[in-house]
Amino acid sequence: MPGYTYFFVDSVPKQCICPICKLPMQAPVVLTSCQHVFCDSCLRPRHRRGHSHNRASLDLDSSLMCPLDEQRVDSRNVKSSVELSNQIENCMVRCPQEPQGCRWVDIVRNVPSHLETCRYVAVLCPQNCGDMVCRAFLKEHVDHACSRRRRLCQFCRNSFSAEEYPKHEGTCPDEQVWCENKCGLRIPRRKLARHAEHDCVKREVGCSFCRKRFLFDTLQTHIQQCTLKGVTTPVSGQQSHSSNHQQHQQQQQPQYNTSTSTSNSSSNDAAILSAVGKTSSGTGTSPLAVTPESTLDKPDSGGVNPQFNSQRRQQPEASAEAPPPVPRRAASAECLDGGRVRGAPPIDCPLKWCGCQFKGDRASVDRHQCDPAASAHHVTLLAELARAQRRELDSLKRQLRHLPLVHSGRLVWRVDNYAEKLADSTPNRELEFCSVPFYTGRPGYRLQASAFLNGNGSGAGRYLSLYVKLLPGEFDPILDWPFVRPIRMRLLDQRDGSAGSRRHLEESFTPDPSWRHFKRPGRDASAAFGFGFPKFAAHELLRPEGGSDECCYLRDNVIFLEIEVLPDAAE
Repeated sequence: MPGYTYFFVDSVPKQCICPICKLPMQAPVVLTSCQHVFCDSCLRPRHRRGHSHNRASLDLDSSLMCPLDEQRVDSRNVKSSVELSNQIENCMVRCPQEPQGCRWVDIVRNVPSHLETCRYVAVLCPQNCGDMVCRAFLKEHVDHACSRRRRLCQFCRNSFSAEEYPKHEGTCPDEQVWCENKCGLRIPRRKLARHAEHDCVKREVGCSFCRKRFLFDTLQTHIQQCTLKGVTTPVSGQQSHSSNHQQHQQQQQPQYNTSTSTSNSSSNDAAILSAVGKTSSGTGTSPLAVTPESTLDKPDSGGVNPQFNSQRRQQPEASAEAPPPVPRRAASAECLDGGRVRGAPPIDCPLKWCGCQFKGDRASVDRHQCDPAASAHHVTLLAELARAQRRELDSLKRQLRHLPLVHSGRLVWRVDNYAEKLADSTPNRELEFCSVPFYTGRPGYRLQASAFLNGNGSGAGRYLSLYVKLLPGEFDPILDWPFVRPIRMRLLDQRDGSAGSRRHLEESFTPDPSWRHFKRPGRDASAAFGFGFPKFAAHELLRPEGGSDECCYLRDNVIFLEIEVLPDAAE
């Protein structure tokens, strides 16, 4: 290899510079015949080019040509310069990763051992995902960004790779999902089919009288109104009023047919009157409920039977003792009021949210939804609502475009209602709060800060996580990529007094050009990758005023975050 490419703190002596590569020599060798010194790696290729027919090592070649005076030198006169090597290796140099932020300074001899532990050296991901990651952010990459990291399902507690987890995420049998019938319950996915078939109150079931299908929670209301309830009955061993009446007719019919017999006229008359009394008190519609005079006061019946009159006189008393059941039609007239069960609250049309004012019982609402005129009205209401939402969305976009943008590269972000937003950010519901976009200049890069007040990743539940991400900007085609400017993040101290007495909480980093976070962003701003600190500020530091006498980062339920893009070291 050629000479050292390190950043030397002091100027390197001229005798330590290789005449060929113009760099401080690495493994210097001296030609004893002419006392010229070169890097061993620089001299060897030149000698081999001069002897292309022989690819043996330098020690096996009989002679070589000095690059400076072009004199032939015996290869045995090429010696390592230990003194010069020690002089170069004791020179002070900076870390090769200084552009990435490393501040290490030491002698050349210690550089290899330092690079084995330097936090700013890009190393291969240990999960073999193929990414080269800065050692300082290797743990963060393995935990949150590596495509082969292990992720634990919070429902079934099984572990999956990051590539397999998205496939499992929507199919986990233990995940609590909403019932598809919209009954309001959340059930494990593996029990969803059984719930929908047997337990859901919104499942469809058939009426046992009319055989129509209704939602389970409306079936009882329908049964009370079903017009076929008194005609057809379920196969349960019970009989309706009509079936009882028909059975009664069949039992009494033989007695009615023998009523014309002259030998047993008295007993037959009594049986007929008894049948008349029962049937007339039952439904009032039986063929037996005829006027006794028109049937029995005929010449061939031998006149009016005295027993008949006594039966007629006793009939009202029997009716008083056993009041007749109320006919089905009369009962419906008493129980129903305007087509719905008396006392039941009216039901709104399901499209009330878009402006429909219709109300009624379940049956009338169902008919209303099937009515073509009502459907056309619903479409009109939905179209008007969509137009109103479009107008509101356009108005919000116009307001967003006219927001004053920062072009100085320094954003001070005021976060109001901190306590309420922190309470909304539960461990199972990570809320991301984003600042307004800002520019590093005109022209400049467009960035945006985002904060998780209850933390995310390794800081979930105990820290405030703060990130910054690149957004597509209007000047991107003329800017240099990738983005390499250092970024400083601060949680501002709101202590009363002079600025010098305040102690801001500060973190900074220099972007790694190999990371995709700092490549030119695509058109979709939502797909931008954020980069920052998941453990930026502990929750203990963000207590209301009075909780700590040392710092006042939270006052009046407000915190201030500062994001500043610093000038590039090259600038």
